[in-house]
Amino acid sequence: MAFTGYCVHEGSVERPLYPPTSILNDFVAGYLGAAGVLAALIRRSMEGGSYVVKLSLARCAIWYPELGYFDKETLDLSGEQHHLRDPDLMVRQTPVGELQRIVPPVSYSETPSSWADPILVPRGSSKPEWLA
Repeated sequence: MAFTGYCVHEGSVERPLYPPTSILNDFVAGYLGAAGVLAALIRRSMEGGSYVVKLSLARCAIWYPELGYFDKETLDLSGEQHHLRDPDLMVRQTPVGELQRIVPPVSYSETPSSWADPILVPRGSSKPEWLA
């Protein structure tokens, strides 16, 4: 990782640790992209026109350190090292093997966060459907 100073800050010089941004990038970039699309749709409804939403995983990773750090001296870690808990995984069997996905971090009352089985179907493996 190019952020060696960031890794040292997360751990120590003797034992640098990866920051939690590796998993945050995917989620935050998705959330920022969705927010950008919603902002563009609102603007289009009010002003007309068309808009482009651009985002970058690298810029998200650079943005996190700018938010600041927790002072490790003031954290009450009770002698334990802080760490992110392992994400909840959804595991499904597919025709091409086992598939593991991270469970969505949010849930909605009217829209379930789930996938219909089979979750993965190789192209050409479905039976033909005849249209009437």
